[in-house]
Amino acid sequence: MEIDDLKKAHAALTDRALPEEDTDKFIECLLERGPYSMDLINHRVRLDEQEAAEMLEKELKILEKLKEERARLLNEMDQLSKTRKAVRGYSPAFPFPSMPIYFDSTE
Repeated sequence: MEIDDLKKAHAALTDRALPEEDTDKFIECLLERGPYSMDLINHRVRLDEQEAAEMLEKELKILEKLKEERARLLNEMDQLSKTRKAVRGYSPAFPFPSMPIYFDSTE
């Protein structure tokens, strides 16, 4: 594959990944892009200033989306951990906490 075709394929996959709302599809596009990235690195492709600036801007946007996804996953894992602790504390023998008994001694 020629260098220009590598650049175009990499850019097309990047452009397809960025607007993607579904995280699985976003990650899938990034994984498809991996071999093209490695080919660009292995061929030591030179970029002009404008191409480098555009690629850097897109990569920073990708990093932001990945950071947001990481934060969301960590939050979800924390919630699942708390739920698991609550479920573990449940006992079928005593499903409800004991109720205090009040006696009215005035009667």
